[in-house]
Amino acid sequence: MRSPIEQARLQARLLQSLLNDAKESLRPKKLMGTVQPFFGDERFQVYVAISDQGVIERNGASPPELMKADRVVAELTEKANAYQETQGIKGFVKFVKAGKEEAKRLEDHHVGPFTDQEMTSIREFLVSRCKPQRTTNPPPVAARTPAAKTRAVKPVSTADAGPSDAKMKCEACGVSDVEILYGRYGYYLRCRVCNQNQNVPQKCEVCAAKAKLRKKGPCFYRDCEACESPRLVHTNPTPVEG
Repeated sequence: MRSPIEQARLQARLLQSLLNDAKESLRPKKLMGTVQPFFGDERFQVYVAISDQGVIERNGASPPELMKADRVVAELTEKANAYQETQGIKGFVKFVKAGKEEAKRLEDHHVGPFTDQEMTSIREFLVSRCKPQRTTNPPPVAARTPAAKTRAVKPVSTADAGPSDAKMKCEACGVSDVEILYGRYGYYLRCRVCNQNQNVPQKCEVCAAKAKLRKKGPCFYRDCEACESPRLVHTNPTPVEG
């Protein structure tokens, strides 16, 4: 990306080119219609202001456009005062009496003023060329619901499922009087003897890959996608009716 100074210079050149392309309609000819005024370089001043608290590291370079924000007003005031020195009879007399260096300074600031009609034409021209881009939202696209992926689940055979009374054991007291419950963070194992809560292992007993726990009635199966080996891992005890 170009530096802010270079971007400002490009914008000034673009504006100058835009106005000169339409100079015939913006500035009437002078000297009985023989001279067409144009927009010269002296009419375009570039200023790049940074924060008053900012630090300018020039590194040997000193671009005249770069200055602190609190300096911009003073710079514009000096430019306006220097311009006023070149206007009217007093300006002409001062130019005639000036030495070489002073005459050069006055010449640099001598810019013919725009008439009220020219200012109106320039303003209307720029406004007419300003066409803000409208942000149009793209038409809504109907969301496509992806087709559910079906995966053949290997039937739970007697060999895969293990005994119908498959039980996990409590790691704290070693008893098998435990039940799998569902809580805030998913399934967990609760010992009905010592009331300790434990995590339910999520690894396949066959290939040690991560597996999902599936509940069907009081039975819990661990389905492994890696080896397609569903196994019955626990059966909750039947609640005792009081």
